[in-house]
Amino acid sequence: MSIWYMNGKTFLKKMIKNEKPDSVLRARYVVISTRIRVANRNRKKAILAKSLFPEARILADLGPICGEDTSERQYRNQLKEQKGYLAVLIKSAILKNQTFVFMCSETEWKVLGDKPFLKILAEFIYDEFGYPIYDYNKYKNGKDVKIPYNKNEVLKKCKKVIKHDRINYLNRCMKTKEGRRKMLKDMSTSEMRQLLDNFDIYSKDMTKKEMKTLLKDHIL
Repeated sequence: MSIWYMNGKTFLKKMIKNEKPDSVLRARYVVISTRIRVANRNRKKAILAKSLFPEARILADLGPICGEDTSERQYRNQLKEQKGYLAVLIKSAILKNQTFVFMCSETEWKVLGDKPFLKILAEFIYDEFGYPIYDYNKYKNGKDVKIPYNKNEVLKKCKKVIKHDRINYLNRCMKTKEGRRKMLKDMSTSEMRQLLDNFDIYSKDMTKKEMKTLLKDHIL
């Protein structure tokens, strides 16, 4: 399935009217906005992704000195820190065969200048993962043609990014006692096995509970 991007006005005036009710209801909505509010009853269908919205420092720099090119470059640098998150969304869209909609408010659409910031996000995703994201309006009007992509290659890139992101997360956690405590709660069996092996205290006959107890004694 596809990932589309649009603003709230397009969603209300076009998507809801053009798409079948089932398609609208089945889609997952990634709300990249500081203005759109999501009711509690809709939280299962909506993903709040403020980390993908341009940071305040980028918006503050936008002006005659730092123009749109600089802002786009700064935003792309921000997105590099979110590659793991984006990889999870792309992987989910492919494997679950589900439509995702990236959405902001109408007033936020061109917050970085003439080029919509969601278009910059779409271009970043294609550059990094080879996965096309479409402007809903242009796609439905025939102005954006469907771009072929290699599903296996995209998934391979996603897997690599997610693994790298996870390693970075675990390394950050190891730096503080509170981080290590948090890390122990959500480590997988293979991750615990690898860490014990790094400490040269792993034994093949250990249960998951035994591994967690040993790690707790060793790092907390």
